[in-house]
Amino acid sequence: MVWAFIHPHLRANLAIAEFLGVPLIELWPQWFDADGKLISREATPRPESKRISRGSSPSRPRKRAA
Repeated sequence: MVWAFIHPHLRANLAIAEFLGVPLIELWPQWFDADGKLISREATPRPESKRISRGSSPSRPRKRAA
């Protein structure tokens, strides 16, 4: 159900909210109104991630234990 944190899905979001004992609007105010009705289908934008440079040399193989 990880996708329910990124994209609105009423049944999944409702199950999470009920499990936590919190109203839908408190968890996802951008998706649901006070009555629990879907107001937007826009996904939550992912944060920018920085790629780690590998450098120019390939990684060395691991040494095996004797």
